This record gives sequence, C-alpha cells and structure tokens, in this order.
Amino acid sequence: MAAVVALQVFCAYVLRDTSFWSWKFWAVAYIFGATSNQNLFLAIHEISHNLAFKSPLGNRLLAVFANLPIGIPYSASFRVNSSLPALGCSTG
Repeated sequence: MAAVVALQVFCAYVLRDTSFWSWKFWAVAYIFGATSNQNLFLAIHEISHNLAFKSPLGNRLLAVFANLPIGIPYSASFRVNSSLPALGCSTG
C-alpha cells in the first residue's frame, strides 16, 4: 500500500506543471490515478474490518495513511458506516 501512496504522490509531483486539459494529464489520471484510487478504497475497506493489524489504533493509522492521496478524508467515516449493517442498522 505504501507503494501505491508513493505512486500517487509521485504522479502529482511530476504533473504539477502540466495543463489540466492536456492529454498527458488525463491519460495519467485515468490509468494510474483511477487504478490507484480503487486500490486504496479497497484497502481502506479491508482495514475498517481490522484486518491489517491486531490493534485498532494501527488499523486506523494505516487507513489515514492510505487516505492521504485520495483528497477527501473519508476513512474515519467509512469505518462507522461500514459497521452499521453488521449491527442491523439501515444506512439509507
């Protein structure tokens, strides 16, 4: 997961001066950005079930780290929302 976060940060650094409307920006965003984001979303989902570390604190910290390149801090709220169905609660 650290490699995926590093890849996202590296791509952002390399493309920092690239025009938003260029084909290079959109190709990298579509191929690397979307694939990496999906990978991190899945990792955060698994981490929310405490599958990475034995301690809940370790899992929370890893989820925050995985959430860094996504831009929207959702890992903390995902943990609460993903446990609601297991408790018999409706999410919508």
